[in-house]
Amino acid sequence: MKRKQGFIAFILSIALALGFIPAVPGCAPAKKIFPSPGPHPRMAPEPYPTKNPAGTVEEKTGLNRKLADAVNTVRDVKRSTLLVIGTSAYAGLDVNAGVEGARLQAVRERVETVIKETEPRIRTVWISVHPATFRRIDRVRAAIRAGKPASAYASDLRSIINESDLVK
Repeated sequence: MKRKQGFIAFILSIALALGFIPAVPGCAPAKKIFPSPGPHPRMAPEPYPTKNPAGTVEEKTGLNRKLADAVNTVRDVKRSTLLVIGTSAYAGLDVNAGVEGARLQAVRERVETVIKETEPRIRTVWISVHPATFRRIDRVRAAIRAGKPASAYASDLRSIINESDLVK
């Protein structure tokens, strides 16, 4: 008798299990009562600019000149040339003789700060104190000012990046 009851219990439990299995995969996910509030307003990412901070050639030239004038006020910088493309600035610096090591790094950091304070839309600043890179930045800036597309100078910009320092 006990055997028969155990067998019946076993069969019933298998039947119940098999009866529920087809229903489980077909269940719809539970609906949320309240929608997700999304990211916190302070945590919302800034929109990426869709165009150059300055639109026309005249505006770009004015921005480049404005930034160069601001950079020229930094101590130990004799002169500078700047090229702004999108949210990146390429700066060529001519610094006073004898400025090396930690002092040169301090000049680079100050130049980056001045550029970002003068034009807040600039995110990345590439800085070089090498005379050849200074001339290359100036040549590319003059060509773009003359109306040539920046894309024509992509290889020059890549080599400027490789020869420059990204100040963090």
